[in-house]
Amino acid sequence: MFSGCRFTGLELRPSLVGSARALARLFGVDDRVRFVCGALGGASTPVADAYYFFNPFDDQAWELDDVDVSLVRDVGRHAGDTVVAEEILRRARLGTYALTYHRFGGRIPASYRLIRMDFALAGGLRLWRTERDPRLLPFRRS
Repeated sequence: MFSGCRFTGLELRPSLVGSARALARLFGVDDRVRFVCGALGGASTPVADAYYFFNPFDDQAWELDDVDVSLVRDVGRHAGDTVVAEEILRRARLGTYALTYHRFGGRIPASYRLIRMDFALAGGLRLWRTERDPRLLPFRRS
C-alpha cells in the first residue's frame, strides 16, 4: 500500500479474483494492482522483478477443508503448473526475487540464494534471489 510498485495476481477461481479486485478498490490500490483469472502457463508470464508463490498448487492436488470446494482437484494440473513455475524462475534474469509462503511446492533453481527465512507466521516465509546464470545450474527443493 505504501509503494508505487505494480502487481499482477493470477488465480484460477473467479470468485477469489472478484474478492481480490474488491479489496484492491477498498484499499485504494486498484490503480497498480491487477488480478487475472486463469491458469499458469495459459498466458505469457510478464518479466518481473519478483515472483510470489503462496502455496500455489497444493489445493489442486489435495482435499483441504478450508479451500474453495468449487476447484476441481487435478493432480496432473498440479504437476504441470509446478513445472511451468519452475521454468519461469529458471528463466528469470539475474537479481530476480522469489518469495515463497507455505512452500512453493516445486524446486527452486540452484541459481537462487536463500536470503532470509521467517517463521513468525505459520508456514514459513522464504526470500530467494537469483545470483547466477540459471541455465547452467540444477534445481533444489524449496
